Amino acid sequence: GEQAIIRRRVAQEIQGAQSRGTMPAAWRAWADAELAPPTIPWQQVLARKVRAALASASGCSDYSYSRPARRQGGLGAGAPIMPALRRPRVRVAGVLDVSGSMMGAAGAAARSEIDGVVRAVGEPVTWVACDAAIQAAARIAGKRDVAKLGDAMGGTDLRVGIAAALRDRPQVIVVLTDAETPWPDRAAMRGARIIAAVAGSATPPAW
Repeated sequence: GEQAIIRRRVAQEIQGAQSRGTMPAAWRAWADAELAPPTIPWQQVLARKVRAALASASGCSDYSYSRPARRQGGLGAGAPIMPALRRPRVRVAGVLDVSGSMMGAAGAAARSEIDGVVRAVGEPVTWVACDAAIQAAARIAGKRDVAKLGDAMGGTDLRVGIAAALRDRPQVIVVLTDAETPWPDRAAMRGARIIAAVAGSATPPAW
């Protein structure tokens, strides 16, 4: 514990002396790394968020008479038909921001995570590529399908893409964007859970 305190104090002293131009570059690099905030593996966080949303939605179970309960056979003839517990299939949709601001590293990072989202869901997911209008829509089963969503284009209005994704009435919508876009009102989400993975410094809406 004392060593950690000393390292941090020395790093602060080094950063304080940088303005005088007398500090070796290697020392400055060490101090910056020592005082940098912890790096969060956002890819793992995104996958956990998707799985948690799926678990929450799939937990909305109900009873159905379309399939009798497994113990029905042991109740004997003349027994009332007992319903089985039915767990609904979770519908997931994706919206990819393909506006001009998503060119370069931000767009590459977003596209690389499409396959990760599909793996977390466990089945193909329909993705909508959107800038200020719908540019493409495709059922993505893996990395090879991502090219179907096209390249980065012009302005941004993801309200159009989210509205298109809502047509299939998904319980979960994953949005990959730099958040430099107008957002729909929470009421327009129709009960769907939105997971926004934001590349850059912009922030998603409060909801």
